[in-house]
Amino acid sequence: MDAKTAARTQVGQAYNNYVHAQGLENDPTTAKFEYNRIARDVLNGRDVNSFAAEDQQLAQSLSQFKNTFEQMGIKKPWQGDFDKHMSDKNATLVFE
Repeated sequence: MDAKTAARTQVGQAYNNYVHAQGLENDPTTAKFEYNRIARDVLNGRDVNSFAAEDQQLAQSLSQFKNTFEQMGIKKPWQGDFDKHMSDKNATLVFE
């Protein structure tokens, strides 16, 4: 298994564990919201240790995923703060 596949698998497992631990199996809207909240904070550089205990495993997996792609030389498709970028209707995502 290559590094990208391993990282994706780890994040998927951490997400499934998080959804199960939070009892969100039947609430995909809340599960998606919580995942996006944690992922946004990780992408914006928040320290994994600053997350609530129940969010740390998923945050750690997302951080490792981000680091794996950075080490492979894959750049983020946005510049600066993720939230600001995504709220700018004129901004674009550039995948290289």
